[in-house]
Amino acid sequence: MNEEQYARANKGLFVALTMTTLFLLLGLTSQLKVSDMSPIYSIIPMSIAIVSYIGDIIVFMTKRTTKNLLYYSAITYSIVYSTILVTSPSNSTYPYMIPILIIFIFYLNKKIVTYTSIYFIVINFIKIGLIISYSTNIPQDMESIMIEAIISILIGLSAILGVSILIKFFEEYRENVEISVQKAKNMATEVVASAKKVLVEVTDIKESLGGIASTTTAICDSMKDISSGSTSTAETIEYQAVMANSIKEVIDDTYTKTNEIVTIAADSNNVITDGVVVMTQLNNQAETAISSGEKMKIAAEDMKTKSEEVRIITSIILNISSQTNLLALNASIEAARAGEAGKGFAVVADEIRKLADQTQQATENIAKILDELSINTNAVSEKVDDTVHISEQQKELIVQTKGKFIDIRDKMAALDKNINYVNEKMVKIMESNNNIVEGVNTISAVSEEISASTHEVFGISEENVKAVNGFVAIMEDITKTVEKLASYSLD
Repeated sequence: MNEEQYARANKGLFVALTMTTLFLLLGLTSQLKVSDMSPIYSIIPMSIAIVSYIGDIIVFMTKRTTKNLLYYSAITYSIVYSTILVTSPSNSTYPYMIPILIIFIFYLNKKIVTYTSIYFIVINFIKIGLIISYSTNIPQDMESIMIEAIISILIGLSAILGVSILIKFFEEYRENVEISVQKAKNMATEVVASAKKVLVEVTDIKESLGGIASTTTAICDSMKDISSGSTSTAETIEYQAVMANSIKEVIDDTYTKTNEIVTIAADSNNVITDGVVVMTQLNNQAETAISSGEKMKIAAEDMKTKSEEVRIITSIILNISSQTNLLALNASIEAARAGEAGKGFAVVADEIRKLADQTQQATENIAKILDELSINTNAVSEKVDDTVHISEQQKELIVQTKGKFIDIRDKMAALDKNINYVNEKMVKIMESNNNIVEGVNTISAVSEEISASTHEVFGISEENVKAVNGFVAIMEDITKTVEKLASYSLD
């Protein structure tokens, strides 16, 4: 429990101590007036009760956010209760500790509740033993003795069982929530880290594409120059020979660049393939995050089920209070039949009925707290739904990014095909140029072939430039998507 929870529990315990002490003093004052015994038997417990309550006030005001009031009241009120039972001339026990035991349950302190409940049962049985030893008519007093014994046992066992169930319930809920939150945080961390890694790889791909675009543009310009040169070769054979050598140099340079493009395209294709694998992993992690969210929702539902189990226990306490009230009413009727001899017993029965009403009211307060707990559980379930919805949105972004990578891979395949086609043409151009150098007599025919080939390659180069530019635009879209994914905050 945190300080705020201790403050709320201390407030409830202080109110219970105040009301119980007030009724205790009223009862002792009434007993002092009507009892024939020495006043000392009422004054002593009254003095102890007042001193104990003053201590309650001091501890409550100075240690409002700690569990000191729980320990202090468990000791001092047990002493007060023992003093009342020992010094009371009445042949009955007093259930003044019942509201205190009920409030003790909210602290989730099993030791205090167990020790106090056992003490409550033991001291009441000691009082019952004293009643039996002093009784002049045991058969007549046996009904009230049995009622007191049953109430003591049921109240004590209910308090011990109730705090055990509450402690187990809250421990299970806390463990489930902590595990689910940790899993979700780990998944989110992996998703963001993977997105940042993909962003770096996409940046490298963009740089490679820039080189491909520059190279392709140079090829297109070279093909244009080759086409112009091929057209002018028909003027003179001498000029043709000079231009043939020039063309050979350009072709060699172009062929080298074409090989570089093939290498870059292969590397780009490998990077894109790795990107598809990474996005597949991201998709699997997103599905795991959604599964964890569903488990959190199941844990919230389990907490709600446990609340219903605690509500059953409060129903049992209410049933006990109703039975106690009914037994007190029957005792009052029997006392009325007994006439003057039963007046004292009627007063005790009426006090038991009042305490049963108080117990019923305290139990109803517990039921209200359980209702609030159920509302909080529903709120947790709604938050879990929101988390699952966010995870699903992340999964959609991952699927979209994966689709972009697949598109890139397809474009790279097409680009690779075009580059290979250009490479084949360059080989043919080199062969044609060698034929030009070998024989001037065939220059005219070869020049026409070169001119046709260069026009064709020039058209292919223009198409490659357009394809690469489209590929660059696609990479820009992928970069924006991955940057958006990597920018998600883990807070």
